[in-house]
Amino acid sequence: MQFVYKRVRIEKDKIIRIERSIFGSGKILVQVGQEVSPAELIGKTITTGGYKKINLAITLSVHPKRVKAFLQKSLGQRIYKGEVLARKKGSLFVKEKIILASSDALVDSLDEQTGEVKLSLLPKTSEIPAAVYGVVEEVDPIKGKVVIKTKADLIFGICGSGRQREGMLQIFDERGGLLNKNQIPTGSFNHILVGGGLVYKEAIAKAISENVSGIIAGGINVSDFRGIGGGRLQFNGQRSSDIGTSIVITEGFGSLSIGEDIYNVLKGHEHKFALIDGNKGLVILPAFDEASLSTIKKTQLPKVEISLHSPISSKLESIELKLGQTARIIAPPYMAEQGKIIAIDKTQTELPSGLKSFLITLETPTRKIKVPPFNIEVI
Repeated sequence: MQFVYKRVRIEKDKIIRIERSIFGSGKILVQVGQEVSPAELIGKTITTGGYKKINLAITLSVHPKRVKAFLQKSLGQRIYKGEVLARKKGSLFVKEKIILASSDALVDSLDEQTGEVKLSLLPKTSEIPAAVYGVVEEVDPIKGKVVIKTKADLIFGICGSGRQREGMLQIFDERGGLLNKNQIPTGSFNHILVGGGLVYKEAIAKAISENVSGIIAGGINVSDFRGIGGGRLQFNGQRSSDIGTSIVITEGFGSLSIGEDIYNVLKGHEHKFALIDGNKGLVILPAFDEASLSTIKKTQLPKVEISLHSPISSKLESIELKLGQTARIIAPPYMAEQGKIIAIDKTQTELPSGLKSFLITLETPTRKIKVPPFNIEVI
């Protein structure tokens, strides 16, 4: 009897708890026991905008004491994004100069010694949707926290880095592509991007600058992984890091395509709300089927539940090797390839290392591969 490791890479239709936060000064709009839908608001948050300074003397090319004459708004007056803040008329040989407000603000003050105008940005109200079908289980107005019981698919990666973040899932590369900085699309704010076979550190740096929530890729170079803080190396590890964008690697180190099993699940969830926790190597894909509410309401979760805020188990167990099982190769030269076990040798073969082992035959979509059982894991 031969035993091999089994790794759970995907859990379908899992009832879990997720946490939604109301940042800044805000108000929670839901109550415990309330059913919610993705578009339903669970809270509103008000964020103060701070201020910004613009040196109009330099921008308009005038003496600081003359700046006031070119202002189109009085001190203490509101100005809205796109409105004219200052204008200097042109002439036959000089082009007119117009300064527009880049955001809603209050014209606070003018320093006539420097020609610098101070704009106090107006507070901004943001609406926070539930983003999932579920039932509200906990409301904490002090911490601005709402816990929702919902149904989701879970994806467990091999390693990762970064705290829990959320965003719309966007696939922009095929399974085997190489993800460089030029492939990070502009306007990806608050998106979770699914790349291909290898993500480079330059792509991660570009993602941070674009305020991307997260990246899911097949592989990463060891040096690049260490460069981003080298987060979770094992499911039960305690290490964590955060660089501003969360990363989940599904296959391991090197140029490895995202497994077809995981890629197909991600593909089916494209353009939908998702959560990513790099330090736990975890991606959560909530169900967007209203009928899921029936199952959610019927399912009782224990007080202490494995969730985004609890340690994740290794998802590894030892099982008997059998024909027909789906397996993933975990060692070179065929690392990360997946297929079905179609044969188990009855006699041992001597390997190049000198070890003797019963070989198994794995049938992938493109070929048949013979490997020792300690080079695979059942998935």
